[in-house]
Amino acid sequence: MIPLWLLEKIRPPEGFYIFRGVEISTGRGHLLAYGVKDDSWNIWSSNNYLDVFQVIENVHRLGGICVPAHPFRGWDSFGEDVFRTDGFDAIETHNGLNLENMNQKAIHAARLRNLPSVGGSDCHNKEQVGRAFTEFKNPVHTIDELIEEIKKGNCKGMTL
Repeated sequence: MIPLWLLEKIRPPEGFYIFRGVEISTGRGHLLAYGVKDDSWNIWSSNNYLDVFQVIENVHRLGGICVPAHPFRGWDSFGEDVFRTDGFDAIETHNGLNLENMNQKAIHAARLRNLPSVGGSDCHNKEQVGRAFTEFKNPVHTIDELIEEIKKGNCKGMTL
């Protein structure tokens, strides 16, 4: 994870914003956390197969939000547990590395759970950047605005 002090030194082009997030390996699947300012959510000093309920509790206590990543990919994914796990603030419905049917299942889950939809590239090289993203109804300039807009459902996952 990029330390906050280093992230603050990055000078992106005007109108382009970078927000810190972390993908956490829980015993049920990968979980995205946004809005945590440092690694204090991680009381275990580990990032492998953590208890999802404790992670959600810690992230929320620190003012962050939790989103299951690529929930229907099949490996390191929540799968049907996405319907049985409380505490999610949104669902990643559009993932740049997923097959279309995986994203469609996530869209269906978000609708059934009445949770906001977000998207992410899940990029592992520069050619994958931007394949999936989140569109917001209102301008988002800070991590606090990002969290607020996601919580309000003023966003939608998209793919190119």
